[in-house]
This record gives sequence, structure tokens and C-alpha cells, in this order.
Amino acid sequence: MNRIQRGIILSCLYGIFVLCMFLNLNVDFLNNDIHTNGAFKRTQLLQSAKSTNISITTNRMYNHNSLFSKQICPGIGLGPAGQTKVNKLLDFRKTGPFRFFKNYKNPCFYRNVTYLGGKELKTPTLTIRCLPYFFIVGMPKSGTTDVWHGLEQHPGVVIRHGKEPMYFTRRRYPRANWSLDQYLDHFDVATDIIKSTPSPDKWTDDDLYYFLVTGEGTVDVSHDNNRWQEIPGNKDCNEPRILNTHYLYHLNPDMRLIFMMRDPVDRVYSDYLYESQFFGYNKTVEDFHLAVLESMTKHMLCRKHYTERSCAYNSSLESFKVQNCN
Repeated sequence: MNRIQRGIILSCLYGIFVLCMFLNLNVDFLNNDIHTNGAFKRTQLLQSAKSTNISITTNRMYNHNSLFSKQICPGIGLGPAGQTKVNKLLDFRKTGPFRFFKNYKNPCFYRNVTYLGGKELKTPTLTIRCLPYFFIVGMPKSGTTDVWHGLEQHPGVVIRHGKEPMYFTRRRYPRANWSLDQYLDHFDVATDIIKSTPSPDKWTDDDLYYFLVTGEGTVDVSHDNNRWQEIPGNKDCNEPRILNTHYLYHLNPDMRLIFMMRDPVDRVYSDYLYESQFFGYNKTVEDFHLAVLESMTKHMLCRKHYTERSCAYNSSLESFKVQNCN
């Protein structure tokens, strides 16, 4: 190799080194600018969040770390049931599929239940149970309660229960220990109304047709997977393979989802104001600004060592002031 060839190779390597340093320095300078700017300016945060330099660097981190993130547990779906000893309340993969009545618009079916009318039963009782026909999901502070109250007024919808039973996100886990029958009992009154209100002018195969539907609105089911490690099928995974939504699909593949979102900055600020009544912090623009920066910094540091998806499902990074910021 002659001197000219060596010179070309060294120049290329030096150029690559300078480019890498430039990308990292740009992110550092950007972070410094955000931290040292006294007054909070929404437009500056939006411009920073959309910065090409941050996008390039984040992608580079993601691609690099995917090489050594072993046993991520690829694949989707619930997988085989009963291979390991797990909490039966969490592992209802053997439950279903249900045989829904063809003459009901709402997904209803016969089931031997051990919980009915708010009480445990000594012996299983065969009765009609109904799952939600629709499910409101999305992000908190996105107008979901307003939609819920609007649906309550619809003549084809029957709602006689609370909006958010939180079964999939919290109450099926240890402490609350709700069984599937307890969740179905949440719709007990609505079920009684549905099965006793046939359509006056519609029939199916000489059977009465029951046209009323019910639903629920545990909005957080789309993102509150903080205990995903406990779900059967996620053992020894660095990021979840099975999520709440897989269980929704397992129980009712035709469930209607009403997914609601909002401008991310407006939404997180609204949530910041809302959560203050529970956590007791003083609401100021400056405090909100610092909370957002702290959350962003945590995620940027996490992504230097783990995949973007792994960081997104890492509940230890969540801030109670700016939930679901990233």
C-alpha cells in the first residue's frame, strides 16, 4: 500500500470520526440550550423534539443496541398455555373462544360463573354473561370521559356501570385478584337490560334480535403495561411480548376500539395539572418545563444501552408529573 492510498484511508477514517463527534456534540449542545433557557417556550421544545440530529442519533443508538439485546422474545400473540405454573388469574389463555349468540349485537354467551351479583358463589351457576361491545382506549386527558357520557345518551347503548373497571391494567393482578367472572359481573346490570330488550322489528332465523350494546372505557389499557413482567409469556424477556391488548383480542377478536389522542404537548400539560391534586406538587410553568426535560433525559440515557421499545416499557423511567411524555 503506497503513501497515497494510506493517506486516503486515514482521511476517510478521520472524516467518519469527526462526523460521529459532530452528531453527539449537536445533541449535547441542544440539550444544554434547552436546560439553560430560562423561560419555557413551547415552540422551542417542539423544534427541539423534531430535530434531525436527535432523530439520527436515536436511530443509531437503536440499531447499535439491537445487536446485543439478547432474548427480546420476538413474535406476537398469546402462545401456548399451561406449560408453566403461573397465576391462574393472569393466565386465562385457556378461557375461550366464547360462542357468542348470533341474535345478539353485543358479544354475549352462556358461562358457568363463580361470581354473580357482587358475590362469590359456592357452586358454579350457568348464566348469560356479556363482554363489552366497544372499548374506549387511548391517552388520558384526551376527551375520553366526554365521549363516554355522550355514548350514555345513545338509544342503542346501555351503560349502568363505571367507566374504568381497570381489570386488564390492575385488578387482575395480585392484591385485587379479580377473576374473569368478577370482570364480567361489572356488566351485570347492563347484561340484564340487554337480554330483556329485544328489537321490536328485527328477527334472526325466527329468533328475537337483541340490539343493545354496552362497553367500557379503561383508557390506560393501551399504554399501562407496568406489570408486563408478570404476564405469562413474558418471562425472561427484556421487553414485553404480550400486552393488555392481546388479551382484549383473545376474549373478543371483533371488539370495537375507540382510540382517542390529543396534541402531545397540550395533553401532557393537562395531565400535569390534573395529577397535582393527587401528588400535591405546586403547579408552575417552570416546574412543568423541568419535569419534561428530566423525563426526556432519562429516556435518552436509557436508549444508549437498550432498545427504544424496551425503554418505552420501562416503568422506572416514568414521572408522576408528566406521565406518558415519551
